[in-house]
Amino acid sequence: MAAFGSPPTGYVGFFTDMNIVRPNYDRTDETDEFESVSIKDVEDFLTDPALIPAGEIQHGRRWLVNGGGGTAWAGHNNAVAQYDESVTPAVWRFSKAPVLNDVVHDLKSARVLKFDGVAWQTQWDLATNFATSSPFHPVESAGMVADHRGMLGKAVEFRFNWNAAESAADWAGFFISHY
Repeated sequence: MAAFGSPPTGYVGFFTDMNIVRPNYDRTDETDEFESVSIKDVEDFLTDPALIPAGEIQHGRRWLVNGGGGTAWAGHNNAVAQYDESVTPAVWRFSKAPVLNDVVHDLKSARVLKFDGVAWQTQWDLATNFATSSPFHPVESAGMVADHRGMLGKAVEFRFNWNAAESAADWAGFFISHY
C-alpha cells in the first residue's frame, strides 16, 4: 500500500489503481521496460541510494533521482533508478530522461508527480485534490478474511470510504513536503 507510513487519521494507507496500461501503448521494444517513463511507481524521491535502508533495496524497486551528484546515481537527475539483482554484482538501472508531461506515482507520499520539462511537480495529492479522481484510493481498514472457499484468514479485504473528505480541511497536515 502507498503512504502506509503516515496515513491520515482513521486510515491505513492508499491502495493503488492497477488499471493503468498507457505505458504499454506504441512500444517498439517489448524488452525495454523504460521505453516509456510514464506511469511508473516509485518508492520515493531521493538524492542518494545510501539513504535507502538495506532491507528495502530489492530487485525491481524504483526510486526517482533527485540530484544524485557524487553518488551511484550521479548523472541521472530526474530519472527513475531501478535495482537489478538479475546480474552479479547487482546494479542500478536508469530510465531514459523524462519528457514533458511524463507522470510517476510516488508511493511514499501517495502523490502523482508530473515532469514539467525541468523538474517533477506535484500533479495530484489528496490534500489539494481531494475531490478529483486519482490512482490512489484511501483505505479505511485492511484485514484478513475468509477466501472464496471459506478458509478463514486466507484473503485480504480492503475497506474504502469514498466520502471521506468534504473539504481540503479534512486532510490538513496529512502530507508533509520533503522535496
